[in-house]
Amino acid sequence: MRASRNIPEEIGNLTKVQELSLAKNKFSGGFPASIVNLKDLESLDLSENAFSGQIPAAIGEISNLTTLDLSENQLTGRIQPSIRNLTKLETLRPKYNMLTGEIPSWLFKIKTLKKLFIGGKGSRLIWNNKAKIVPRCSLEQISMSSRGISGQIPKWISTQKDLNFLDLNGWLAVMDVGSIILFDNKLTGKLPPQLFESISLSILALSRNNFFGELPENLGIARAIMILELNGFRPSRFIYLFFFTHFITESV
Repeated sequence: MRASRNIPEEIGNLTKVQELSLAKNKFSGGFPASIVNLKDLESLDLSENAFSGQIPAAIGEISNLTTLDLSENQLTGRIQPSIRNLTKLETLRPKYNMLTGEIPSWLFKIKTLKKLFIGGKGSRLIWNNKAKIVPRCSLEQISMSSRGISGQIPKWISTQKDLNFLDLNGWLAVMDVGSIILFDNKLTGKLPPQLFESISLSILALSRNNFFGELPENLGIARAIMILELNGFRPSRFIYLFFFTHFITESV
């Protein structure tokens, strides 16, 4: 489809379409009302455009949606309550918008939800740390940058046993964290240097995950750490030597 400034209302005539991707175009304005006609739609990707206004309530009427990607636009207002009606939703990505208000607890009552990407530059979302959240979903991927979200890291994250991707970028730079315990998960990737910037972090337990690569160079300055568990980490031979001679020597 050729990109124009607004999505035409005629898009609603595609009543049999199951996957619709309009990502990385120059669309702007709001979503056409006719989008509610796409009853067979399972995947909707509108990321990396310039859509503005609020997420339309009609989104909640596209009942077969499993993937909803609204990331990197200029959407405002709160996370649309009608999204709770998407009982087949597996992936939700409203990250990098200008959304505001509390992160709703009903998000975690969507039993099928597996991937959640929220927050990021432009967002002004808030965790209600007094809310008692008992997730009914089993998340595999969570991305919640502290840039765009205020509050504390929610405790319920520790209940997510199927996690293989966890992005909490920036939280440690703005929070006074004493303990991080994330062992026996399926977390992958390299250890972020931000882990070792906290002056209060005394316990870091990351054993039996799938981390790899080099240990961050600033590990040796994290002198507040008293317990460090990295069993199962796969660094290079050189980094083992660095860890033993530098970090241990600095801690003695």
